[in-house]
Amino acid sequence: RALYDAHPDAFTEGEQVRASFILVPSSPQDPQARRDDARRRIDEAHAKAVAGEDFAALAKQYSQDSTAAKGGDVGFFPKGVMFPEFEKQAFALEVGAVSPVFETPKGFNVLKLTARKPPTKIPFAEVKPTLTLQVVQQKESAAVKERLQQLREAAKIELVDRSFLPQEGGSGEEKPAPKEG
Repeated sequence: RALYDAHPDAFTEGEQVRASFILVPSSPQDPQARRDDARRRIDEAHAKAVAGEDFAALAKQYSQDSTAAKGGDVGFFPKGVMFPEFEKQAFALEVGAVSPVFETPKGFNVLKLTARKPPTKIPFAEVKPTLTLQVVQQKESAAVKERLQQLREAAKIELVDRSFLPQEGGSGEEKPAPKEG
C-alpha cells in the first residue's frame, strides 16, 4: 500500500476519448485524379455529418476502414495510440462535435467525438496483486545480492594452476612461442 500511496501518478489512467470516424484512403503518391476523388467523397461525408445526418450510417456508406460496419466506432483510446493528427482532432473536440476534414497516412478522415473519460485513479484492489509480486521480487533480489556479498567476503580462493593467471600484456591471450632458429 505504501508503494501505491507514494506513486499516485503511476496508478492513474489518463484521459480517454471515444470516437467514430470515416476514412477515405488516399496517399500523396496516388495520382491527382484519385486524390481529388477521395477528397470529394470525404467532403461530401463531412457536409452531411455537419448537417446532422446519422454519423454511423455515413460511416457505413462512405468509410473504407474495417470499422465502417460498426459505424466507424474505434472505442475508447488514450493519447499515444492513434496517428498524431487523429488524436489532435479527437482530444480537441467536444462530445458530439464533428471534426473538420484532416489527413493521416491512411487518407482523408472526419471524426465525431462520442464520449470522454477524465483521468481516473486505478483502485488499489485492482493493482494489489501486481504490486505485491513486485515488492516480493525486489526483496528477494536484495536478499540474494546480500547473501552473495557475504559469500564473496567469506570465500578463500587458492590458485592451484598458474595457467589461470592473466598473461603479460593484460589481454588474457597466450603469446606465440618464440621461433627457434
